[in-house]
Formats: sequence, structure tokens, C-alpha cells
Amino acid sequence: MELIITHHAREKYREICDNCNDSDERTDAKIKGIFSKSKREKLTPELIIRMMNNGFEDVSYYRYERFRFVVSNKENVLLTFEKDSFYDKGGGFIRKKSLPDRKKR
Repeated sequence: MELIITHHAREKYREICDNCNDSDERTDAKIKGIFSKSKREKLTPELIIRMMNNGFEDVSYYRYERFRFVVSNKENVLLTFEKDSFYDKGGGFIRKKSLPDRKKR
């Protein structure tokens, strides 16, 4: 089954990757190339919490290096593309640009 890429996932990829002014078709090819190297993530407590917070959507999480793919299991649709700044420490959290860094106390 072919991976379907949403507009949102494509735009998230373009935000994350520098100098990405490619056509939708070229961008999709790049995303699919990275996705083909990814592996399905094991459920961690953090990912379970994330699933609970998202209403138990039927999704799977895939990872390749710093990149995470959230894929709908129903239709094989890539819902979003994320870059994890904490990938080497494990866990399931992605640092969002909208959240300020915590100050050390």
C-alpha cells in the first residue's frame, strides 16, 4: 500500500528542512525516501500518553534518526512529520517550537 502524504505533513517537512522549495512531487519523493529507512517505534510510556491525549487515534509512529512520522493505520496516510531534538535520549516527546525552553532553577 502506497504512503499518502497530507498537505500538513508536506508543510511540516518544508519547515524542518532548509532550502526546500521543491515541487510537491519532489518533496513527496524525499519524504518517502526518508520514510523507507524508518522503523516502527516501540510503544513507550511517553507515546502511550501521547496517544491518550490524541483520543486514541489509530496511528503508528515511525522513526529515522531525528525524524518521526505519524501514520494513520486505517489508510496509510502520513499525518505529520516531526523532528525530535531529544532522539538520542529516547522517550516520545518532540520539542515544539511554540513551547519556551524551561529555565534551570
